[in-house]
Amino acid sequence: MNQSSMSNLPPQKMTNGFSDTFQDKQGVDLSLSTAYYDEPGKYFCEMPGQKDLNQVIQIDQTSNIEPPDSDSLSVTSDGLSLKKSIISNGATNTGTSYASLAMVSNLSPAPVVITASSQYVSPNCPAWRAFDQNENHSTNPEECWIASAAGTETAPQWIKIDFGPDSSVIINKYSILSRNSLDPTYVSAPRNFQLLGSNDDIVWKTLDSVPDLPELPSNTWSNYLTFDNNVAYRYYKFQIMGSWGTGLTSLSQLKLVQASYAVPTSLETAILFGTSTSSWMNIKSISPSFSTPGSSKIFYALSFNQGTPSENWKIWNGSAWKNIAQLDSGNWLFLDNSGTWINSTVNTRLDALKQALGFNTNQMDSQSLASINENFSEVFVPGTISLAIGMMADENQEVPSLGYFTVTHDEIGQELNLISRPYFADVPITKAYVSFLVKDLSPGSMPYIGVGGEAPDWIELRGYSELENVSTGVGSYSASLSDLEALTGTVRIRVTAPAGTEMQIHGWAVNWGS
Repeated sequence: MNQSSMSNLPPQKMTNGFSDTFQDKQGVDLSLSTAYYDEPGKYFCEMPGQKDLNQVIQIDQTSNIEPPDSDSLSVTSDGLSLKKSIISNGATNTGTSYASLAMVSNLSPAPVVITASSQYVSPNCPAWRAFDQNENHSTNPEECWIASAAGTETAPQWIKIDFGPDSSVIINKYSILSRNSLDPTYVSAPRNFQLLGSNDDIVWKTLDSVPDLPELPSNTWSNYLTFDNNVAYRYYKFQIMGSWGTGLTSLSQLKLVQASYAVPTSLETAILFGTSTSSWMNIKSISPSFSTPGSSKIFYALSFNQGTPSENWKIWNGSAWKNIAQLDSGNWLFLDNSGTWINSTVNTRLDALKQALGFNTNQMDSQSLASINENFSEVFVPGTISLAIGMMADENQEVPSLGYFTVTHDEIGQELNLISRPYFADVPITKAYVSFLVKDLSPGSMPYIGVGGEAPDWIELRGYSELENVSTGVGSYSASLSDLEALTGTVRIRVTAPAGTEMQIHGWAVNWGS
């Protein structure tokens, strides 16, 4: 429609008007640029948008995340992850690691501090030796802790670990290593003892009591002693009320084992709503920030139904989009490995997604998500894209986590706001007739007429209709106004349209009269 004429307007009893055509041969393609009207040359001029902008979508407590069906997912400022559950019963604790670093003195490494009721000084048998994690102490008496007296019910001997401020630890399992001595008389392995916990070093809770542990030979570990505990304590005290043999109270090693954490073995899901709007239409790449230690996994699905978000969920399987969960007549269905649609066990979106993502044929991983780019035009339609996130980890394994997405896209800009040059109206305007040539008219576009100064009151031209199709895809649209309030001044036309539409403007015209 290069230099298209507006002379085929219906006859009107009006004496004034103007007509403009935009003389770029391709018309106005709003999906590629914002624009302005170049008055001196009467040309439509393109103003390119910004390219390759990064939008970081943080997954945190402020995100618009649909609450999961279970409490197994944790959303914090660090992102989304599976929630670990503390195993309070030490008998089911599979851990064997020391709860602190190996000590080299009573005060190092900080912030841990080791103290004792007493310690033998000649030879020197310091308390920290019981926490040095040396499991091969020699028979040298200095390579163990020896109290200066025997522990009794009324005057127990004890050794204590302070994990430091803000360093509380949950312990539910421990073991002791007897002194390495050539003389069995001086092994003096603990026989009657307790393990206590405290957070103020004043009030103590008895966590475990052993009244009569079988005698340990020289340089021998006890079996692991376990108990129920899900409370973190800063201080732990091993208190001895009686020992085997006739020697002083002694101990080669005290191994405190931190409580284990269980993670769900089943897959858990969450949904992030409102991930982005128009920017998805100009996407270049997606880069999720994620961690999947061990055999843990994160899976994704997208819902990009225009006008009906979140009712059909799809994955990219490497060659095509595959629907894996959908709402059908009020029932949520999921696709199994054989390609059969099955009613969700619980009729919710999240349950359907959880069951769908449980099949390996329905799993889109982070790398597949990152492969989605500007070539996937069927995804990036007007509206909001929702993202389903599924997480899976084996029991007692490190959990996966998801922090954010970096979405690289082109910024089209704000909606088109194209305004004509002003034309002076030398008569009071009571009626007007406006026509414009448009290709692929966008539903969100709106024409206006304005009469007055530089900032007129814009009057929407609603109810405009198509007169004829003047070329392939190009239509002539018109609207009329009557009973205006005898407006005077300059006349302008204005057209707005949402960014990202495929609409093209080829020309416009207006006639007015009294």
